[in-house]
Amino acid sequence: MDTLKIIVKGYADQFAPGRYKATSTTILVKSNGKNVLIDPGLYPKDLKTALANEGLTLDDIDIVLNSHSHQDHVRNGKLFDKSKVLDVYSQKSIPEMIPDTNIQVIVTPGHVDKHVSFIIDTPDGKYAVAGDVFWWEDKQEQKTDEKSLLSLVDPLAKDVELLQNSRKKLLAMADFIIPGHGGQFAAPR
Repeated sequence: MDTLKIIVKGYADQFAPGRYKATSTTILVKSNGKNVLIDPGLYPKDLKTALANEGLTLDDIDIVLNSHSHQDHVRNGKLFDKSKVLDVYSQKSIPEMIPDTNIQVIVTPGHVDKHVSFIIDTPDGKYAVAGDVFWWEDKQEQKTDEKSLLSLVDPLAKDVELLQNSRKKLLAMADFIIPGHGGQFAAPR
């Protein structure tokens, strides 16, 4: 089974209408002997410090995955050799699994047209690394009951109906959800 750890907690601080100081939650997954980084974020110093805290450097990462193309999720991808960065959301045929790992890919549009989430099966349960299927601004209360999660307003959503379907899909599949910005939570049952 795989292991995962949040190494950078994402945040989204709105400083003007529609403008945010933000970085995504960054997750380190160990799968099939590979170090996999999901949504490496925006700020190089934060990422390098987080990796150093795990006893790792940029060179120790085997695969970098991005949930979608927003800069607060992908910009640090430029720190890695291009062959390590897999933007599966942009592929014509999205794989069901990340090659050489146990990481499942789930198509989850709505926040943007091309968005994926990742399911990681761990000894503690199934985790959905949800990108911006779920996210909160720093000043928002993070309510995680099912009704609140399904009615959570995403001011940047491209398609609200698709987003709702993606949210329902992840809540049904996972025991725990890791949002793009905000704290991890247990899927309501």
